[in-house]
Amino acid sequence: ENWSRLAFAFHNIQEIENAIQALYKAMELEPNNTRFHFQMGHFQKEAGKTKEAIRHFERYLQLNPESKKSVEEVKELLAKLKAESGT
Repeated sequence: ENWSRLAFAFHNIQEIENAIQALYKAMELEPNNTRFHFQMGHFQKEAGKTKEAIRHFERYLQLNPESKKSVEEVKELLAKLKAESGT
């Protein structure tokens, strides 16, 4: 939990690479935390790392298929990212 808070603090001051590193530390402790994968997808997207963003959004969908609203949002983001990246 502390690593994820640090990640959000870094993100709030536009230190996206530090935010990503802190969130990876949080994910080491909780690899199946859906919120971490969702947020990592957004962080990676902001950092211009489309393939990493796609990987985390896809993992989010695997872990959280029952959440209709967020699943639709993530599916739309995935379609857009894949179209932009040609994958």
